[in-house]
Amino acid sequence: VYAIDLSSGNEIWHFETENDVNGVAYSEDTVVAAGDEGRVWGIIATGADQGRARWSVDIGISVFTNPLIVEGLAIVGDWSGEVTALDLTTGERMWRMAVAGPVRGGVASDGRFIYVVSEEGGAAAVSLDGTVVWRQDLVGDAGSPIRVFAAPTVASNLLIVPFVRDDLYAQPALMALDRQSGQVRWRAVDVGSLKENWGNIRSSPALIGTLMVFGEVYSNGLIAMDVASGETRWKVDAGPFCNPHWASPAIANGTVYLARHDGGLYAIDASQGQLAWSVYVGDDTGGRWPGSYEDDDFCEWTPKEGDSVLSSPAVAPDGTVVVGSLGGLLTAVGDA
Repeated sequence: VYAIDLSSGNEIWHFETENDVNGVAYSEDTVVAAGDEGRVWGIIATGADQGRARWSVDIGISVFTNPLIVEGLAIVGDWSGEVTALDLTTGERMWRMAVAGPVRGGVASDGRFIYVVSEEGGAAAVSLDGTVVWRQDLVGDAGSPIRVFAAPTVASNLLIVPFVRDDLYAQPALMALDRQSGQVRWRAVDVGSLKENWGNIRSSPALIGTLMVFGEVYSNGLIAMDVASGETRWKVDAGPFCNPHWASPAIANGTVYLARHDGGLYAIDASQGQLAWSVYVGDDTGGRWPGSYEDDDFCEWTPKEGDSVLSSPAVAPDGTVVVGSLGGLLTAVGDA
């Protein structure tokens, strides 16, 4: 785990682990980290002891998600399907609950309840004290099986669930559950005829006003959909065609920041539904695109040059956008 100075990019401290760290979260001067080692760490963020463990908990199995911090709890879902709530200050286990299948994408919260959906479509709502409020087994169209790789998105009285399924379909891979009951309220419909074939969604949609947006696979597009109905609204082309897409968008001040598999970072003006700017972050070129970027086959499954971006961008309070590439490069983008 690295702490990096935002203005300069200089390393402040480094916390070493034996295996990969897959996610971090921050609150109250504590960085919570988890990963392949099967441990969760609470790391002191600042001061004389910065970069040292405040606490460490062995949960015994890999965690592939970002922790979620809510109301003094650090919550992680693991490969066995267990969700564990730890005290943010001490690391003490407060409660555990289980769903069917690994928790690949993490959990979400509205501040009162925790929502989890497992890789095998096992959905549940849990109160902050660990009491299960409802459970639901999710299936796709006509009862077909689905898999869930991303965290659900809380949207007003709904819980938006992106999913993975076999083959291509006529409709996007999204459904909405009622947050109070877990019942399905809608399944996505491409009323705008934006695409003929829709693939899997491995990222969490982000919310902007009455819309939710996400990067679509087998395309070069950012898709916008109506949250209340699950109907498509518009599509913005951003960069070359790519088959995979993993990163969730980040939103600030009406701008959607989308990192794509081609190694590009794209800013979309949501009010206009138009691309505002783009820079290349797949290599250390100062944002300049590779010479082969204009080729029709630049991306496909991997880009011809540079590295893909699988992680979601983060937006700092001063507007700086930070994103990491598959090649291990961390880039900060921002100017006056």
